[in-house]
Parts: sequence; C-alpha cells; structure tokens
Amino acid sequence: MKTTDNTILITGGFTRLGLELADYFSSWGNKVIITDKSIEKLNQAVEGKSNITPFFFDECDEDSAKNLIQYLKRHHSDLNVYINDSGDSYTNSEEYRENNCQDKILANYLSGISVTEQLLPIIESQNEVKIVDLSSVSIHTVSDKKLIPIVKASIESYSRLLQKKFSSIEFFDWQAAKIDFKPSSQFIIKHLVGTFKEKKTDRSNSLVNYRHSSFAYAFSTMGF
Repeated sequence: MKTTDNTILITGGFTRLGLELADYFSSWGNKVIITDKSIEKLNQAVEGKSNITPFFFDECDEDSAKNLIQYLKRHHSDLNVYINDSGDSYTNSEEYRENNCQDKILANYLSGISVTEQLLPIIESQNEVKIVDLSSVSIHTVSDKKLIPIVKASIESYSRLLQKKFSSIEFFDWQAAKIDFKPSSQFIIKHLVGTFKEKKTDRSNSLVNYRHSSFAYAFSTMGF
C-alpha cells in the first residue's frame, strides 16, 4: 500500500500514540483527521499543523457518530485509512478512573467495529483501504478482566468477516502481531509503517465461523 497521499482517520486520538501517529503520517504527506472527546485539548495539540484536522467524536453517542460520518462524506470522501485507538483513550481518561462501567468499556473498545460499518459506503470505493485496530494494545489494563476475551474475539471475528466480504480492504488487528510485551509508541509506529509497505496477501481462503463467533455475544452485552 502507498505510504503517502492517503486520507487517514484516527479515533481516540488524544493519546500519546494517537498524536504521534498523526504527526508521523502527516509528515509523509497524508491528510489526517483526528478525533476525541477532549476536543479543546486536541485543538491545542494540533494547532498550526495544516495536514491534521481535529474533530469531536464521542464513541458512546449515536448522534456524535452520525455527525462524524456526515462530516467525512462531505469533506473527506477520499478517506482510505482508519486507525482506531479509542480504547486506550478511554482507559486513560478521568471518566474511566471515576466510573469504569462495563458498557462504556465495551463501547469504546469495540467502537472501531461500529465506525467501520458506517464508513463502508465511503471506503469501499477506494482502490487501497487499510483499517487498523489498536484496541489490543491496552485492553489488558481494564479492571474487568472478563471483558478482555470478548473484545479480542469480537475484533478478530469482525476482521475475518470484513476481509472475506471486501477483497480491497486490509484489516490489521494488533493482537495478530502476537507481541508479548507492552510496546512503545515508536515500536507500534514502526510496525504499522511496515504493514503499509508490505504487499497485500491473498485472503480468499479465509474461513469465517458466524455461528460460534463471540462477535454477536459482545454486542448483545452492549444492548444492541
């Protein structure tokens, strides 16, 4: 996949990793839209950076999601890369420290799936599309350990579904890298850049088991 002239969406961007990813990709000549609930802090962090556009997005608010998708359709219809870091953003927030409820943890860590579904009408027409889910980087830090296998299995199942249905979409889930230590921001960036430079592999024989997937169970626990 090309490493420049992409239009990249980063959700949960007001983290060290999100901001570093935005800086890195924008320096390569890519357009970056970066979102978070902490929009005032995000505005300050990217002030003066012409290739980076901040946008308010609350993963737990349906209207906020609609506003984001409408904004992207109108102003960034060439979007072809989506990077989700919302889980890490939430677990590092004051809201999580004060009230780390199960529903909000799931909503933030699995928001990449719901956002991707809404982005499909935009991105499926692009020649090269990459979706990156970084939820696995920080999922081990959540207080409710029962949620960890639900999140991991849900993202893995969804990635298989997506790749089987859309041959043009490359889905990168961090847990697939099988890293057994907490990586630094620079390590993650280096690894991601490597996936951009790799040639796309044939996934036509990937098997998807709809019936036994934890994907449906995870969403049922969220009330969907």
